[in-house]
Amino acid sequence: MKTLMRYLLFFFMMGSLSKLQGQFEHTYTPIQITEDLPAELLDNVRQKTLMETASQVDSLNSTDAIEFYAYSNFALNQTLWSGNVYFHDEIGQYLNRLVDYLLRDDPMLRGSIHIYATKLLSPNATCFRDGSIFLNLSLLPYLENEAQLAYILSHEISHFQLKHSLEQFKKGKELKNQEAWEENDSEKLLEILKYGREQELQADLAGLNRILLSDYDASESLQALKRLQLIDFTPSYPELDLKALFQLPELPIEPSSIYFLNKSSPLYSKADNDRQRSEEETSDSTLSTHPSIELRIEKLAEKLTNEKEIKGESFIFFDSAEFRRIQLISIFERVEKLSNRTLYVQALYLALRLAEDWPENQYLQEKAATSLFWLAYYAKQKNRDSILPPKINPAEVPFDILSNTFHYMSVEEYLDLGQAFVLHRLEKFPDSEQLMILKARMYELRSNREKSIESYHTYLQTYPSGNHAPFARHKINTYTE
Repeated sequence: MKTLMRYLLFFFMMGSLSKLQGQFEHTYTPIQITEDLPAELLDNVRQKTLMETASQVDSLNSTDAIEFYAYSNFALNQTLWSGNVYFHDEIGQYLNRLVDYLLRDDPMLRGSIHIYATKLLSPNATCFRDGSIFLNLSLLPYLENEAQLAYILSHEISHFQLKHSLEQFKKGKELKNQEAWEENDSEKLLEILKYGREQELQADLAGLNRILLSDYDASESLQALKRLQLIDFTPSYPELDLKALFQLPELPIEPSSIYFLNKSSPLYSKADNDRQRSEEETSDSTLSTHPSIELRIEKLAEKLTNEKEIKGESFIFFDSAEFRRIQLISIFERVEKLSNRTLYVQALYLALRLAEDWPENQYLQEKAATSLFWLAYYAKQKNRDSILPPKINPAEVPFDILSNTFHYMSVEEYLDLGQAFVLHRLEKFPDSEQLMILKARMYELRSNREKSIESYHTYLQTYPSGNHAPFARHKINTYTE
């Protein structure tokens, strides 16, 4: 939940997205692999480990070398094969152009850096031992410009250049994590590669030195760290207007009957408007293995102050419109990822928020409709709690209020809302294959056999070879047998 709320702050921080209206006005096509898989995906972990162990220059004994290389190669392999990494995509190409520029005077180092964009939900970037850098698209909305992104990349490159993974291994073999190993969990494998206090500070300063040699405004490095502070910042919103959110002429549920929309509910009271911070958030940073963002900002500010020549104007090496477009792609890809992970309330909310700026975007409306269908489906199956986010008390932001509302809606309210949304959007996008099949499935959920068969037939008449054609034929045959 915390990760989701961090990401939804995109809207709070960036404001209106209408400046790039034309590019996302009508639809969006998710990123797909259109070329051959990269060679690194086909590397054999065992062979690579044996080769590196035989030629290793890291001053490790044979036992430690095998353990170090085997683990890091395994973690890298699992990450590459996790399904969370993009290959041959325009975001990766953009990131590589930035690295080309940052390392323009160091071709040997550039040859060791391999950068990838990922679908992972946490706003983070990670550098592996071999120079593979994974930048989660969830991080991009927090940044304001390309100079800040360049600093983040410089920071990760510095981790590789300073051999921080090797240092971590030598300091107690901290890269071991049997649970992640056994579960093949790529997100856990990325998580355990976090570096310690001194290493983070070293990477901050080394990254800044690289930015000082570029045409970027070095002060944006400090701004990048300050933007990262917003990851733990939760703005307060007083209300949620369901009718405005769903953009329906009439809301097919009665808000007054829903506990979380009743302003007399104690969950609407903000009390002191300050939630009790967790022990982790209030602990002394000196006891942590990871430096606080405040300390990192302080050290970076000292370095900047001591520099005699710092450019006062920001120079964006590439067109800033390209950076903004990449940011927006990351947001749309977020919708796709949430939907694929069956996080339907999250996908619904994000799609509807984006639709406030792109009401004619068919992709967003289809994703919102699909999420509502599955919410109604699980409600009908009496299994909705398995896919709903946990209830939040107090519910202080619109997403929490919407999420809590779904916990208290009746099955009929789910069905009413889902069907009304699908039918309304189908009027707006009558040729939508996805909305047509959802119409048939909503009638099926409501046990309206006649309307369901009719809708399946309509779909097949329009899309006889469509993506859902086999399913539609199966349903018609099932009903008519």
